[in-house]
Amino acid sequence: MEKLYSAEEVAKMVGRTGFTIREHLKKGILKGHKTVTNRWVIRHKDVLAYMGIEKDEKEDKLDDISDN
Repeated sequence: MEKLYSAEEVAKMVGRTGFTIREHLKKGILKGHKTVTNRWVIRHKDVLAYMGIEKDEKEDKLDDISDN
């Protein structure tokens, strides 16, 4: 099963605010889905696409970012 992230988790990974991430989700800049409890969830591959990370280097870069 693919890892899912909250808007706040993505914000920490990319160095933006939760507000900005939610705005990007609403505008379609970042792909995500709303849960039945009205919270945003973002798939791992959509976080990578948002960050502009290529397939070959994605695991190393995401691991470095999420360790902070």
